[in-house]
Amino acid sequence: MRFKKVILLTFILFIAVVPINLCLGTTNVSNHEIVVTISINNAYYYAADDDGIENDVAAEFSLDVYRNKFHNKRCSVSFYLLVALYLPSGYGYGYLFLVTCTGDVYAEPVARFFNHATESGIYCVEMTCILPCGPNCAYIGTESYCFDPPGGSDGTDPLTCTIEL
Repeated sequence: MRFKKVILLTFILFIAVVPINLCLGTTNVSNHEIVVTISINNAYYYAADDDGIENDVAAEFSLDVYRNKFHNKRCSVSFYLLVALYLPSGYGYGYLFLVTCTGDVYAEPVARFFNHATESGIYCVEMTCILPCGPNCAYIGTESYCFDPPGGSDGTDPLTCTIEL
């Protein structure tokens, strides 16, 4: 009986500590001068291109770049945004973007993955911000969102990922 309680308490503790990314969330990355906030607002599949097949994935997210009052707002800041889509089979597609901006920025871009929804099951969109802080270091933050598009597609090859502002 005592062994069962220990196992149950261990399981409850594990569930409480390990984050389950099946809901919307936000991640912040900061180097004490610049704060980059990424929030995945929605992800879904639809027919975005001319083939008429609902095998394209869209991820709506918000991107907020804020500089503290001591940072020169006229200087540009650059960071990397890794946008990834993981299929139910575990296979993933990742696209790396270099984002450069001047001043504080708020945008609500949409990442579109054309011809990527090729199988049934749960898909996960993941956004990773990489903010360099020197020649050998970087601040990193990741946010993910999982969803289940019904069906799948005819198995055509994925084309590309675009981010539209």
